[in-house]
Amino acid sequence: MTKSGAPANDGASTRPTPGDQSDLLKIGYVRRAHGVRGALHVQLHDPQSTVLDRVARVFVTQDKEKPARKWRVRGAQALGGGAFMLGVEGIDDRDAAEALQGATLLAARADLDPLEDDEFYVADLIGCAAVREDGTVLGQVTAVPNLAGQDLLALALLGGGEALVPYVPALVLAVDLEARRVVLDPPEGLLDLAAQPSPPRAQRAKKSGAQKGP
Repeated sequence: MTKSGAPANDGASTRPTPGDQSDLLKIGYVRRAHGVRGALHVQLHDPQSTVLDRVARVFVTQDKEKPARKWRVRGAQALGGGAFMLGVEGIDDRDAAEALQGATLLAARADLDPLEDDEFYVADLIGCAAVREDGTVLGQVTAVPNLAGQDLLALALLGGGEALVPYVPALVLAVDLEARRVVLDPPEGLLDLAAQPSPPRAQRAKKSGAQKGP
């Protein structure tokens, strides 16, 4: 494994982190245990992300109603396609690693590269209302998958079903994170194309629609 980041100031901990978890960003999930020494096989939502090479700590949660647990990173090795073998202090055997299968992997926003004034994290779009320019509610953003190099907004439509909207300025007119809404101008028939959403990417995006990874 390659060493990941500088040591965290307050040491390793599996205690719940207090306070508002809005300062944490979902970056991926634990797929399974890797080997017998407690390594985790994790999948990042952004296949191009190198965030695990730069952070000294990660957070893991298996229950959104409970605080995430913090773990100091021992090392991370890229496996390709956004997959990493991740070692954290306190997880030392396969049983402990298997207990985290399916858990959500998060990073502290403070540990990521700073955002420009016109940027935001794409994961923050999850849960936003999708509306037309006239305010008509279309549904809710459930994911921001990337298919064949194109970022998309996956919508759970108000009338039922799902649809994918390309994340381009012509269709995504405005993003208002304070109001938790995204203004769309989908062409006729686009919302009739149902699709299965993919996990959200942990990355940055310009409000104009241009994409940037973390």
